[in-house]
Amino acid sequence: MRGWAVALALALAVLTAGSAAAAPPGLQGFIRVSNGTFVDDGWVSLNSVAADAAYSLPDGSAALADNVQNDVVSLFQEAQTSGFNAVRLFAHGGDVNFQLQVSPGKYNESVFRGIDYILALAGKYQVKYLAWAHIALEYQDTFWTSKEVRDMIKDHFSVVVNRRNMFTGKLYKEDDTIFAWDIYNVLAAGRYWSAKIGQDFQAQHAFPSIDYTTIHLWPDNWETQDPDFPRTWIEAHDRASAAMGKPLVLEEFGKGQGKNATYQAVYDTLQDSLARNGSFKGALFWR
Repeated sequence: MRGWAVALALALAVLTAGSAAAAPPGLQGFIRVSNGTFVDDGWVSLNSVAADAAYSLPDGSAALADNVQNDVVSLFQEAQTSGFNAVRLFAHGGDVNFQLQVSPGKYNESVFRGIDYILALAGKYQVKYLAWAHIALEYQDTFWTSKEVRDMIKDHFSVVVNRRNMFTGKLYKEDDTIFAWDIYNVLAAGRYWSAKIGQDFQAQHAFPSIDYTTIHLWPDNWETQDPDFPRTWIEAHDRASAAMGKPLVLEEFGKGQGKNATYQAVYDTLQDSLARNGSFKGALFWR
């Protein structure tokens, strides 16, 4: 699973044991995919039920502020107590005041240290870190047409994975606290997509270098209040993922009014899939 392109849909293929603490019972080393299931080095299978807390934890250097560190620790303690085994967070800076890459090739060291700190805590509390590490483009289509932009992105990925954590001493690429690299998020097609842009879930995930599939679920944003929609949506992608022999993870979902019913539908569908050894292996709610 080497190379930048692998990360296009690699958001959960690298779930691991902790770095700053002993490995959780039953888990050994990095997680990989075998026969449509996540397994560790000892061939112990693993399912992921976790939290997507991108806006719950501070960006970069803010994590090191005296008035914030206790909140960061509390969030990881809560995650551990609740039985979560992964958390999906920003690794790029979601606030204009805390950008990791301030310009091409130039990085904010204080933000990197904040990410180091969060990674160290994740290892201590045996909660895996799903790094959402994209870079922003003024026009997303530029990625497909400009070699210069693609090279910039590859250079950025190289800098991040070769970062040495100042708290643990480990390179990010060797730190088995890192759950995965979530390189792109919500690849929007724009307002006028229908004339020139298409989508094929299976074709886009069929490459051997892509280890698993991911989807999101936002009934409110998609203007559907059908109570059966969450299960129908997930099961359709479960079947498609099974046809490819790859695990499926609902990496982001949420709901406003009627939240409890939607969450229950998601977790019921997950439990049903796990019971029959389906492809749907994990769900990360948006916090």
